[in-house]
Amino acid sequence: LPQRGIAAYAQGEDYHHWFKRELNTIAETIKENYPLEKFMVFTDSAPLMERDLAVQAGLGWIGKNTCLLSREGSFFFIGEIFTTLPLTFSTKQMVNHCGHCDACIKACPTQALIAPYIMDARKCLSYLTIEARSVPDENLRRQYKETLFGCDICQTVCPWNRKKEKTISNTVFSAAQTDIHPAAQELGSLEKSLLQVLKGTGKLCKGTPLERAGISKLKRNALILIGAHRLYSLKTEVIALLGHPQWGGLAQWTLAELQKE
Repeated sequence: LPQRGIAAYAQGEDYHHWFKRELNTIAETIKENYPLEKFMVFTDSAPLMERDLAVQAGLGWIGKNTCLLSREGSFFFIGEIFTTLPLTFSTKQMVNHCGHCDACIKACPTQALIAPYIMDARKCLSYLTIEARSVPDENLRRQYKETLFGCDICQTVCPWNRKKEKTISNTVFSAAQTDIHPAAQELGSLEKSLLQVLKGTGKLCKGTPLERAGISKLKRNALILIGAHRLYSLKTEVIALLGHPQWGGLAQWTLAELQKE
């Protein structure tokens, strides 16, 4: 799998699978002691406001980047076990520790964070590269940095995550360079990733979070990156997509960008 430009959470097995297995193991262990009770597990797999439930559970606070934050940062997954088992619980919630910091707002390359705690999802690179089905406006295309699938920028610049820099993959923190425009020596790895996508099939995404976007959307994102970074070495692959039923028009834009001086 290509690693360059892939959000940290998507650089391995699909968490929906392995995390749900872990939650099921916990639920089954509890059920051994309470066989008459019912249990259901979820992780980003049901219409639940997981982030808000996590806040109510005291796991963290909503940061100015609209993500769930804790003193351990924000690079974690949220899962739930629903049960009929009567439970006692605390209503005490965690204090918001964002303070006067606005690093995430300043770092967002598309200004999707229009104010503290408010995001315009239509501008968010995670939305644009994963969920959006269309081609973004030209002004947004030039802000893609190295974003092929997802975006970690508003998290990697967060001081609560920087405190954990030594324990988080260096791949994650590569996105913290918010003024990214790869130097010549760095282009090789980016080009390699894009070439893998342009020549790839659905098998490239199988078993990973990349399946959410699928190979077709990844090719769209690759075309945008090639144009934004003017990666001339991939011109042949761009020309091959001029007749693509969905992204042919985008390929024309990319080719035009490559031909600019």
